[in-house]
Amino acid sequence: MTKHRGFRIIAMIFIVAGIISLVAFAVMLLWNWLIPSIFAGGPTITYWQALGLMILSKILFGGFKPHHPPPFMRSKKEYWKRKIREKWNCMGDEKKSKIKDHMFSHSNAVEQEEGTEKEE
Repeated sequence: MTKHRGFRIIAMIFIVAGIISLVAFAVMLLWNWLIPSIFAGGPTITYWQALGLMILSKILFGGFKPHHPPPFMRSKKEYWKRKIREKWNCMGDEKKSKIKDHMFSHSNAVEQEEGTEKEE
């Protein structure tokens, strides 16, 4: 089992490196095709400059933020979800319906107020 896991990790490293290399090569080709024609004799760049440009644009425009919360944040979120779910499950039906009515009546009241403003 661990042999397969090690192979998968090494394979993923090579796949990620290959994808990064292809994207850097595409950036280099696009730069060398577009920039000299747009800026009348603009400079061409090498593969490594294209890779650096790609990393720089990622830093400036995308950052290196994770697309999912870090594990310590997920545990806090799950903690509060679990706590609210437990509280909800311990509530009586009358209290649940009262909360639901309050939540939906508030949203309807806002919609009704907006509707009356539009009519005037």
